[in-house]
Amino acid sequence: MTILVHSLSTTVLDVLQHVSENGMKINVITTEGHPSNTGKEVAEKCTAMGLPCKVIVDSAVAVVMSKVDFVCVGCEAVMANGGIVNKIGTYSVALIAQHF
Repeated sequence: MTILVHSLSTTVLDVLQHVSENGMKINVITTEGHPSNTGKEVAEKCTAMGLPCKVIVDSAVAVVMSKVDFVCVGCEAVMANGGIVNKIGTYSVALIAQHF
């Protein structure tokens, strides 16, 4: 399974670790996450867990989405109405995922 990760999230990393420890073979693709470059940290943590991880530029999501089985996004806050506050680009990732 190939999972696209957008934004650094300890919850998402915990889920990836749990899934991996329970026998599912996964590959991770993460966005760079400019300007904070959180993708580098996601990649380092995935590598430390033994998960293969590739970092792509934020604008390349549509190029790889046809190979992605699942998308995980971290969020900064969850609103009372169910909305999320997250990094720029999350809405675009969601639209691209929906298209594919």
